[in-house]
Formats: sequence, C-alpha cells, structure tokens
Amino acid sequence: MSNGSSKPSISAAVERWRKQYGAALRDWLQTWSEFEALNSLANYAHENPGNVFPLFPNDFSNFNAHFEAVALGHPLLPDETCVGNDVRLNSATRFYIVSGSNMSGKSSLLRAIGLNAVLAFAGAPVRSQALQLSPLSVCASMDVVDSLLNGKSKFLAEVDRVRQTIQLAGSGKAVLFLVDEIFSGTNSRDRHVAAEAVVRTLLDRGAVGALSTHDMSLTAIADAEGLCGANVHLCARDGSEPMTFDYRLKPGVTRETNALAIARMAGVPV
Repeated sequence: MSNGSSKPSISAAVERWRKQYGAALRDWLQTWSEFEALNSLANYAHENPGNVFPLFPNDFSNFNAHFEAVALGHPLLPDETCVGNDVRLNSATRFYIVSGSNMSGKSSLLRAIGLNAVLAFAGAPVRSQALQLSPLSVCASMDVVDSLLNGKSKFLAEVDRVRQTIQLAGSGKAVLFLVDEIFSGTNSRDRHVAAEAVVRTLLDRGAVGALSTHDMSLTAIADAEGLCGANVHLCARDGSEPMTFDYRLKPGVTRETNALAIARMAGVPV
C-alpha cells in the first residue's frame, strides 16, 4: 500500500478513536493531573521527613485570621542553607512591613510564607517546626512586570493585582496578602499614601499579610494608629560586610543599605 493510499485509513482510524473515546479524554486528563499532583506532594513529604503537618483551628472567622509559624523556611532550599524564622500574623500583629538591604532575604521570606500556606492547604507537610493557620486565600503581588501586549506599565499591573486582592477580601474570604516592593513604580509620597490606604482597606476586611520595601518612609505605616502592624527587617551578619547575610528576621527597621556597595562591585565609581 502506498503512503498516499494509507492516509485516509489513518484519518478514519483517528476519527473512530475520537468518537469512541473522545468524551472520556477530559476525565482521563483530570484524573491523571490529580494523580501527578498527589504524587508530587507525596514525594515532597518522603524527601523532607523533618517537615511537619500544619494545624487548623476550629474557631475560625474572618477577624481571627492568622498564620503562626515556628522556624519557617523556604520549601525549595536545601537543609544546609535554609534559615528558619518565626512568623506570627494574627489579631495582635495583623501585618509585617519587612525592610532590609538588597539580597538580604525579603522576597524569599514572603515566598516562604506563601508557599508554605499553599502546601498546607494542599494537604502537604510544611517547611517549619510548627505551623498553625486559619483558612486563607493567598494573594501575592510579586515579580510583577509591564506588558506591551496588554498595554500595562509595571505600576498599573501591580495596581490591578492589588485590586483583585481587595475584591477577594471584600467577598467574605479571609486573605493572606504578600506584596513585594509595594508600588515601587511611583514616587515616595504617593507610594506611602497608596500603600497605607491599601493596608487599611485589607485589614478592615479581615486580611493579614506582609509587605516588603526599600522605602523607609513606608515603615511608619506599621506604627499608624489602629493598624496593629509590626516592623521587621533582615540585615548583614555583623554589620561590617554589607553583602554577608544571616537571613534572620529581626524586630524593628533596618539601619543598613548596600546599593552603593553593589554599584562599586559592578565597577561604578561611587
């Protein structure tokens, strides 16, 4: 049989298969994807025996939303380099403002909080010595970029992400918000006003969360009346070498900067 004469037979066979099994294909794919997800979680649990399963309270309401962890670490870091930090977001401390110099670990801390929350709600163990949390919808604004295709600047893209977070919190769902370098695409004054308005709105709707920033003026938001925030920071190991970090979360506002040191490392004469 020639190649040309075999094509109709192949097409007919494919069409017969589609008619017989096509309707079930969606269920097959859904079942297989669920199996792959559960297998991934099982492998993570097997490979990380030191991780623990989280605890969920029975007395949850939107206004006692909380995320309380002991020695919380990033799930993808190896044991020898992972540094655990205590994180307590609850009715007493509704949000963190995380300050710190470049590469000190601010973004990794926010990712550790979000990833462990996702693992917890997926039924997996978490990278922590202990974790108790209430049901929360994780809303993150991290690595937001501009888009020529969608006609959005980085600032507008971030505003859109924040809008979605506020809407979800207003729908009756308890939200855990994580915002990296909030409103970095605008000037310091407008950033402060907008960031405080966002925090107040989210807290009024029962949310808890954390913001990171290089803008020291934003640290005043944590001390604003009625907001129940806390300033925390990450910094260099001993203060003498600006690029050697211990990744330990400490109370208060950072006193360090290292942008000029990084610029000098890049050969900029500053």
